[in-house]
Amino acid sequence: MRGSFWPVMNRIMTAIVWLGIQIYWGGQAVRVILGAIIGKPLIELKNTIPESSSIETVSVISFVIYLAIFWPILLLPPEKMQLPFRVRT
Repeated sequence: MRGSFWPVMNRIMTAIVWLGIQIYWGGQAVRVILGAIIGKPLIELKNTIPESSSIETVSVISFVIYLAIFWPILLLPPEKMQLPFRVRT
């Protein structure tokens, strides 16, 4: 039992880092999609966040939109997600 602690912690930390990377790039993808749909008003949106934070208001908005879409999917149990794969075959 003691020997399994390191692999389990390693897997947990890897999952946390990978989830962070996916959420960041998902937010950037939503930003591009919103830029294509909304266009110039989104691109010219005033940045209300200080320059020292290295992030823009548009990035925060797209990040929150992506989380609102992605978070409910994470709450689905894996057993429920097998149905789309069965329908496909």
